[in-house]
Amino acid sequence: YMPVHKHVPNDSILLPPDSPIIRDKFGNKLGKVAGPYREGEPLTLTCEVNGGVPEPKVTWWRNASTQLPSRADSSSQGVTRSTLQVAQLHRRDLNASLTCKASDHNGTLRRRGVGYPRPLPRMRIELPPQSKKGQ
Repeated sequence: YMPVHKHVPNDSILLPPDSPIIRDKFGNKLGKVAGPYREGEPLTLTCEVNGGVPEPKVTWWRNASTQLPSRADSSSQGVTRSTLQVAQLHRRDLNASLTCKASDHNGTLRRRGVGYPRPLPRMRIELPPQSKKGQ
């Protein structure tokens, strides 16, 4: 019994991308929530996708319905990156979600979401300690 090998040219091999990884501006891998950040602060997130032949298209989405402008960084060593920059966080960003999607020419779609950071107020108000009666 001899196995049959089918020759496939290298340029026609299609490989799906891995699931995206989202990192903050310091390179820390994020879980489900980014932040906290202060209202008015900028936000920078980078989505990294390993693998994929041909190179996947990486996009950012807000609340799964609005595509956000992002910068596609050059691919190196099989990693495709896309950077999302928000100039200023606003109160309206509270409870929004961001999703990084990686899609290839074969229709394979991988995604990773992160909760939009909860903007903290610019001012912190502290109440004085309550005194006990009779003191």
